[in-house]
Amino acid sequence: MFSLVTRALPMLLLFLTFLFINTEVWQVASTMNRALLWVTVLLFAGLAAGFLVGHVPDEMDRVKGEASGAGLAVACRDTPLEEAAERIHRTATPEPLTLQQRANLVLVLLIAQTIQVVLLALAVFAFFVVFGRVAISDTVVMLWTGHHPRYVGDIHLISSELFQVSIFLSAFAGLYFTVYAITDQTYRDRFFSQIAADLKRAMAVHTVYRNLLRVPAD
Repeated sequence: MFSLVTRALPMLLLFLTFLFINTEVWQVASTMNRALLWVTVLLFAGLAAGFLVGHVPDEMDRVKGEASGAGLAVACRDTPLEEAAERIHRTATPEPLTLQQRANLVLVLLIAQTIQVVLLALAVFAFFVVFGRVAISDTVVMLWTGHHPRYVGDIHLISSELFQVSIFLSAFAGLYFTVYAITDQTYRDRFFSQIAADLKRAMAVHTVYRNLLRVPAD
């Protein structure tokens, strides 16, 4: 996650900062009531989830292909079945996954990717809250929105307008990053690399184990 964020976050923030200092964005986001704001966030989240779900079958097929043949022995390295994989990888036949097993792998892939996107969105939210508190004065907020900023309580720390704009842009950042990570090969490799390696190992170990059950003991 650290490697992914350090590579993706700078360019993402460079693009989103221009939206953050845009008058129209403040007018749109700050005038939403909270219900409409969260509906918008859910809309962005639903679109991102749709893109992920649509890409999962291709990723699963790729992982399955890499966990067969010579890749079987490579994927089983540093596991208890490493020696057996080296011995039978040329003759091992892939074991079909049950519907429950396939659903389990798909959920692992989706949940891991969702956590990455949520953490990235939270990092964007934190940046804009801090940046807005430092760089955007109440006078500027009033000029952009047409009214004085609203605060909760007597402590004027984070205005309602700043909170809503930060939420809106962080949700958009999650959607933007999801689409970009799926379509750009470089980010896609980093986005899927660790979890894909874990899934490949699980599939390879499963294949070797099931093939060993069919081989009579020496």
